[in-house]
Amino acid sequence: MYYTTTPWKGCDLALKAFSIAAKKIPNLRLVAFGSGDTPPPYLPLTPGTEYNMAPTQDQLKKFYSKCDAWLFSSSSEGFGLPILEAMACGTPVIGTPAGAARELLAGGGGILVKPEDPEDMALAIERICQLSDAEWRAMSESALETVINYTWEDATDLFEAALYTARESQAQLAHKA
Repeated sequence: MYYTTTPWKGCDLALKAFSIAAKKIPNLRLVAFGSGDTPPPYLPLTPGTEYNMAPTQDQLKKFYSKCDAWLFSSSSEGFGLPILEAMACGTPVIGTPAGAARELLAGGGGILVKPEDPEDMALAIERICQLSDAEWRAMSESALETVINYTWEDATDLFEAALYTARESQAQLAHKA
């Protein structure tokens, strides 16, 4: 997971979900990276977390690749680039429906969970940990396939659709006023 104290990134959600899942899954490990210094006391990492501060791009690839799943817990995103980064490494994503998560995870390269619901995210962690090697490889391949087939044209189409939706929402609000 990406560790930050920025509230809408949802670290508290991911940490709580991990703690719930860890009670049922022996030897579950958390790998996290962030851009800040050591985590503050009000948002502590689970003891034993492998934490790397400000990793290089090469290190990011290694972090994503060593995980069985990547936790994406944002409540608000413009896009959610870490989803694509993890999937490009063949790592399935467990994500909230922020940014492009709904579209990117629709192909089977991860699990979409309810926003701000640590129990649902914990269940998804358990589900991925219980997959057979063949089932996990299939999910990993779906994640990678999503990225391989993702183009700039796709991104611009999604961005354009979001702009139209925002414009329509603003027009509806103005009409009601």
